[in-house]
Amino acid sequence: MFQMSTWKFIQDVAPSLAPLDFVFIDANHSAKAVEQDFDGIWPHVSPEGLVLCHDTNPQTLEDTNPGLCGNAWEFAHSRAGELEAVTLPYCPGLTIIRKRRAWGPER
Repeated sequence: MFQMSTWKFIQDVAPSLAPLDFVFIDANHSAKAVEQDFDGIWPHVSPEGLVLCHDTNPQTLEDTNPGLCGNAWEFAHSRAGELEAVTLPYCPGLTIIRKRRAWGPER
């Protein structure tokens, strides 16, 4: 556990721990902040790594309040076509993104 901002972690700690096999993003409920966290950590994720983004499946309009899910779901929705990802169908939601691009053994 590291008590610091996400960007401080990305800049000062992640490079020394890379490659990361598992990352959990739940620091801020805005789509922009989730995207910034994701884009910052993605280069440090291992080729087989997973990134989990929380609060990506609000059930009601009330769930989109900033103190709950906010609009974090918009990040998962906007990037769905370019990444291998699945959002678990429960509220508040969890989107699992896999970095690996191919199935089967490495060649």
